[in-house]
Amino acid sequence: MKPELKYSINLKIIYTVLLLLIPSSSVLSQGTWYINGSLQMVSGKYIYDESTSSYTLYGGIRYQTPRWYASADFSAFAQSSELVSRSGDMFLPGNHSQSGNGMHSGSRGMMGNGSTLSGGLGDIFLRGEYTVLTERNSLPSVSLNGMIKIPVAHTHDVYGTGEFDFGMGIALRKRFGQYATFADVGYIALGSPEDYTYRDPVTYGFGAGRFFHNGQYSVLAYYQGYTRILSGFDPPRQVSLGFNIRTSAALTLSITGSYGFSETSPDVGISGGITVAL
Repeated sequence: MKPELKYSINLKIIYTVLLLLIPSSSVLSQGTWYINGSLQMVSGKYIYDESTSSYTLYGGIRYQTPRWYASADFSAFAQSSELVSRSGDMFLPGNHSQSGNGMHSGSRGMMGNGSTLSGGLGDIFLRGEYTVLTERNSLPSVSLNGMIKIPVAHTHDVYGTGEFDFGMGIALRKRFGQYATFADVGYIALGSPEDYTYRDPVTYGFGAGRFFHNGQYSVLAYYQGYTRILSGFDPPRQVSLGFNIRTSAALTLSITGSYGFSETSPDVGISGGITVAL
């Protein structure tokens, strides 16, 4: 049986792709500082019988040049159960302590009532990217990227695993007039929560964007998948759609929603955010 709508946030990916593809005039000749903030809601049953809703407030800072960027992202959260944890850029099933009642293989079992909210600080994410080959003629740009998750989230609420995550990857991007295409592949070393053992996945994605009115408006579609993370369960897979408005050279507003295809991803979700060039 197909699970309900699935969602895993790709707002950071969409921000990064759009800001690299359509840099503001202040970025063209020198580095620029950005601050960003967003509010996200995701909800899903995952491999359980009851739904978990997660609410996250993100804030971050990034320094970006035409060749590279480095960023730090922070978050605060609230969620309705202790069944879900955040690993890498994913929300995953994270409570195995009552697996006899709470998990299923092909059909959902019973666990939890999802009736209360718990919250606190989320983990810190450090990210960076360097463009090895710039885009030219018919050739795409080639960039190397990396990620480190610093585990500061409260593990008692299962929002954090209490373990470091490390990621690395390569991204290709190509602009065709008002259109842009991109693809990426990477590897994530995931720290596992106390009650689960996560496999380290290969992640892959591809997408396309369309810009309007000289980049003032843009629409971006992105598909992302992973190799298997939890033994016996399908890996996370989802498609995202983002709409962005560049109100000025310094300000970008974004809204993103996604649809997922596997039982190890959250259900429907939506995010709204703002990015400001300093």
